Order: sequence, then structure tokens, then C-alpha cells
Amino acid sequence: MKSTHKLVLLSLANCHNEANGQCNPSIAYIAQATGLNRKTVISAMEQLEESSLIIRLKSSGSSNQFTLNFGQITSTKNGTSPKNGPGPKTDKTSTKNGTGPVPKTDHESKKNLKEPKNINRGLDFSSWPTEPGKEVLEDWKKVRKAPLTQTAVNQIAKQFHLASQHGYSVDHCLAICCERGWRGFQFQWLLNHENQGQQPHAQSMQQGRTRDRSVTEILTDTNW
Repeated sequence: MKSTHKLVLLSLANCHNEANGQCNPSIAYIAQATGLNRKTVISAMEQLEESSLIIRLKSSGSSNQFTLNFGQITSTKNGTSPKNGPGPKTDKTSTKNGTGPVPKTDHESKKNLKEPKNINRGLDFSSWPTEPGKEVLEDWKKVRKAPLTQTAVNQIAKQFHLASQHGYSVDHCLAICCERGWRGFQFQWLLNHENQGQQPHAQSMQQGRTRDRSVTEILTDTNW
């Protein structure tokens, strides 16, 4: 990570409110706090977003709401830190007794064999609005027919936040994914699905209506 990216990430972290999760500094504020120009700040934030270190939630105001993906930051740090480099080699000749190579333990061999199979183990869902239920998550993994990686978890977080802002829980969204056979999730898909459930009733009550309902009407309709 470039030093400019670290400065911007540090500035966002300083603006993060642990009590309510708010983090919405303006570009101008970050530029002033870091001493970088506006263009450099925007470029750095785009790179941080592409790396899933931050999640940008666009708002109608002048500032955006940011979510710091602490799980991704921690895993990235642990994966690249020199402190977590290769472990001690065990195939060298022992200098203590001079009897030859020290064999690997059975525990270490079993651990190496199991790691590739547990690709979905230890996923961090801190970027999602809430932790998913175990059963509905396992059902969705079967629908996906592909391993659920940390990158996929981070990329889909924004869509779950949008759904949460409109009153949908993560478990409800995953249940719809299982019902519809969706391997991924987008909030617009959920809106389309809910709207389709109303169409037969609307057509029977209002025959001859030709004008489509606007998105505003759909979102403000309390009957659904």
C-alpha cells in the first residue's frame, strides 16, 4: 500500500465514530487533514475501495458514508507482515544430535491437508449489517455451488447495507436468494421480486391501467 493510501485510510479511521459507526468526512476535510491535493485523495479512496478496505455508501447529501472493513484490514496486515513469514524449516539436518533431517509431525501434516478443504472457514462478516444465521447461510452456499470467499463477502456487503436501510434483514435477503436460486445478491433484484408479487393483485383490482408505477410509489406503498 502506498503511503498516500495509508494517510487517507488513517484519516478515515480518525473520523470513525465507534458509538454509532458514522464515518462521513468530506473530500476537502481529508485533503486538509492529510496535506494531499483533492485529486490524490480521490484516487487513494478509489484504490482503498477496490481493495475492499473501505465500503462507500453514497448518500443524497454532499458527503458519503464510509464503512471501514476492519476484518479485511486485519487479514491484509497479517498476510503481508514480515512477522508472519515462513515458519521454521524442519527438513534441515539436526545440529543437536546429527542424526539427519527432522521429520514433520503428524499434526502438521494433517493441518496442511485440511486447509484447502476449509476454504469457507473463518469468514469475517463484519462488513455486513448483521451476522448471518448459520442455517440460512449454509443453504445459500449450496445454492451458490461455489466456495464463499472473503472477497465475495466484502463485495456483496454494500447491497446488504442498502437492503438494511429499507428494513430488510440479512437473513431475509439470503432466504430470498435460496428461494430464487440467486448465487449473488443485489438490492434491485429484491425490489423486482417484491414488485412481481404484487402484480397479479394490482392487475385484478385495476384493469386497464397502463401507466407503470414509479420507484417512489413502490417504496412508499405501505400495503407491502
